[in-house]
Amino acid sequence: MVFGLAYPRHPNHPRDGGAGGRVRRLVNGRFHLTSMGEYLRSDHPDSMQPRLLLNGEVHYALWTDVLANVRTGESASQRLCGMSFYDYLASHPAVGALFDRTMASAVRYRHRPAVDAYDFGQFRTIVDVGGGNGALMVETSHEAEDLEALTPPPGA
Repeated sequence: MVFGLAYPRHPNHPRDGGAGGRVRRLVNGRFHLTSMGEYLRSDHPDSMQPRLLLNGEVHYALWTDVLANVRTGESASQRLCGMSFYDYLASHPAVGALFDRTMASAVRYRHRPAVDAYDFGQFRTIVDVGGGNGALMVETSHEAEDLEALTPPPGA
């Protein structure tokens, strides 16, 4: 598997001294999340955990040799995994689930502003091609009750 998702201890793990203000060492040697660190919790309503895991475990690997992609025109996923990124997600459920959680976590900071800024109610039907798990369509349908919002299944 190209993307291990084993979550190895990062060099900046709190025990190693570099937590960037996200954790605070308590007197008893334990750690406590700061208000900024709370965003790392999976149960935080604006959790950045899926985004951090996807970027660190998956996207970083795809970007490590970006100049080869530019020189050859070949996608990093094709070169590293032997298949397209979306085919890889489909054939590796743990990575696909992480991708879906990451896309769904974007609702508050990415989807909500788009829905607030655009009048989707002027349409009867909209289709979110490449919409992942349909999070944008769910958010859109809250604003326009008569709207038919479609997200085709992957590969359709």
